Amino acid sequence: MSTELPNWSLERLARGIQPVSRIPTITAFLIAATLSSCTVIFSPPEPPVPAPANVRSDALIEAIRYIGMEYEWGGQDIMPRGIDCSGLVVNVYYLAAAINGYSLPFADATAAGLHDTYSTPLDSPEPGDLIFMGAAEESAVTHVAIYESIVDGQMTFIDSTYIPESGINGVSRRSYPNGDPRFKAFGRVLLTP
Repeated sequence: MSTELPNWSLERLARGIQPVSRIPTITAFLIAATLSSCTVIFSPPEPPVPAPANVRSDALIEAIRYIGMEYEWGGQDIMPRGIDCSGLVVNVYYLAAAINGYSLPFADATAAGLHDTYSTPLDSPEPGDLIFMGAAEESAVTHVAIYESIVDGQMTFIDSTYIPESGINGVSRRSYPNGDPRFKAFGRVLLTP
């Protein structure tokens, strides 16, 4: 068996041109032919669903456990820093969803993002649903809380906020009169099955 290259190959190598091979062309043809005869089955992800009662209940129970944690704007860390309103919602729903076989279709969200994208609107909340809030004289959603109940005309909720003049710094149980203009909307968190 000869190891010598034909003259034309030596010339090509001398000029830096690699020998022409039909193997890549044949391989590419075989791959294309194989793929064209295959049926690719693609299952799109299931659409998000509104959180069922058991998830909402677990989220509310978890939110109660956060009472007393300090507020930190943009905070989602439990330790050593604090947590803000949307961080509270994300953390409690992350856990409640996971223990009930669901997941969140987001990793982080603002109050407005939860309102606009990651919840379904409600006329009246049930325990564990979201209350979207903002300044009384404005329509913008700037705050989110977790609905607990209505007692004696007061809507009770759990949230994380910082209102130093009221002595509020962090996660607490608060209430406003039902129908207060700071309540902008109600929503149910969307989950991925």
